[in-house]
Amino acid sequence: MAVLILLVVSGLLLNHGDRLGLDRIYVRSPWLLDWYGIHAPNEPRGAALGAHWVSEVGGRIYFDGQELSGARGRLSGAIVLGYTIVVAAEDNIWLLTPAGAVIEQLGTLQGMPGGLHALGVDRNGRLVVEAAQGFYTADSELLKWRRVIPQAVSWARLTEVPPALRAELVRQYRGRGLSVERVLADVHGGRVLGEIGMWLVDLTAIACLGLALSGLWLWARHGRKD
Repeated sequence: MAVLILLVVSGLLLNHGDRLGLDRIYVRSPWLLDWYGIHAPNEPRGAALGAHWVSEVGGRIYFDGQELSGARGRLSGAIVLGYTIVVAAEDNIWLLTPAGAVIEQLGTLQGMPGGLHALGVDRNGRLVVEAAQGFYTADSELLKWRRVIPQAVSWARLTEVPPALRAELVRQYRGRGLSVERVLADVHGGRVLGEIGMWLVDLTAIACLGLALSGLWLWARHGRKD
């Protein structure tokens, strides 16, 4: 009976999943995340910018403990350039306010060199990047890029993040890895308990079918007697 109730409830919720936004609601329970084997794929590494950190876990970029919306890729580095924080990851650069709000995203479509490996500031205060095809610097608006021979560049360095921040980043990452919709789908199909759960669902379905057929047989039998 309990399995049947779970099947009915999960089926009803899944049927209205789009309206309820179940694919956008995420599970936070540590034991359930452990059950699904959802862990951070790599140790968080980041760049210290004064009292703040820009970090990356599994291709997601974070400012302190807050994920930067739309920022994806392997972190190459982060620096402070004037009143702007510059974050580089693969083929993109994000410009942030000192509080971590995204101002703008620049990519190869805006003329930026692709395949960023590192970034830094030279002795004249200009941004310098190491890209797939060499070293480049940009104008003050980061719109025009030209190749250079790097000299006296202070490169951004990625290091291990503090333990408290690491714990928060791992929690944030795991908390976006399992949607309620997926859990309900697994409950409905019995997959949440592995092969045993699938057999329970199958047996419940067979039992319901047997009850329906026996009910029809009894109804037909009594109908003939009448």
